[in-house]
Amino acid sequence: MTTRCNLKCTYCYLERYIQGSQSISLEFAKQGIRDFFSSSQIRHVRFYGVGEPALEFEKIKAIREFAFGLGGGDLKTEIQTNGVFSTDVTLWLADNIDIIWISDDGPPDIQDTQRPLREGGKSSEVIERNIATLLDRGTKATVGARSTITPTNLYRQVEMIEYFHRLGIKAIFSDPVFPRVETNLANVKSLNVGEDFMMKYAREFLQARRRAEELGIFYGSIFIVNFDEKTEYFCRSCLPCPHLTTDGYVSCCDLAFFGHILPELIYGKYDGHKGIIDYDHEKIAAIRSRKASNLTECQSCEVLYFCAGACFGEGVNETGRLLGVKKTYCEAIRFLAKHMPLDAGLYPFLHP
Repeated sequence: MTTRCNLKCTYCYLERYIQGSQSISLEFAKQGIRDFFSSSQIRHVRFYGVGEPALEFEKIKAIREFAFGLGGGDLKTEIQTNGVFSTDVTLWLADNIDIIWISDDGPPDIQDTQRPLREGGKSSEVIERNIATLLDRGTKATVGARSTITPTNLYRQVEMIEYFHRLGIKAIFSDPVFPRVETNLANVKSLNVGEDFMMKYAREFLQARRRAEELGIFYGSIFIVNFDEKTEYFCRSCLPCPHLTTDGYVSCCDLAFFGHILPELIYGKYDGHKGIIDYDHEKIAAIRSRKASNLTECQSCEVLYFCAGACFGEGVNETGRLLGVKKTYCEAIRFLAKHMPLDAGLYPFLHP
């Protein structure tokens, strides 16, 4: 939706790109939705941002109205937001958005350290207020938390679950922190994490998941998103599912958020003069080749079809290859697969 943001997260993988006030073209958004709905039975629109999508609130309302005009009662809407917005925005979201994921790293001392307001100050107080308002509204919207795990909160995941339980949250996903997105190979040493960080995260995640189950909460991770059933594809990016950028490109992944970022994952460009999107079908075919049966370095892995190569975007970002795999995830995913049920039925929530 926009490149503007009202937070200044310490680990932001987009910080160097958050500048100016670029926002998505409304006409581009409408054309992207037309194309998507005409080629797919899916009626799902998700609001996201290089910055904070709710800073383009009026445009979100216009896009939602347009999509509803095409999709009617079948339309599902979703937003991934930092949760820092006014009460008016909160009430509208509660009444009009079906799935609301709020990026929140846990108890206030963690959240306010890792995700402070851009101008300085605490973000936790506003977020707690808005979560309470969303839940008190009594709508059918799913309100969930999406947490980034760093060395700061690695060993506080159980505490994080209990904190969100007190707030009334019933759905939580956490992901381990990852390097910034660059146009070339990422500097994976830019994060203050050791080589065993992913395994430590997995062990602590398992303990926190058990606590979540005791409290009636779903706790998920990017590591386990495909444990519920076998699959050839890791996520929607591999299909590809269109992600529309603020500079007028069609990407298959959140990590390819401008036309020149991870260009391997860009497969369309909006022509404002003609009012159409030009799609590169060779790029689409190349993206679709990223499936489990084509990952030669993974063929001997016993959990291949419950993983499908893990995160597509991170794999490309860190290896420079469409079939590249982020190896630092492998041991942790296999560990969790040994301690969690596989193929036991679809999860109730999709990873934000």
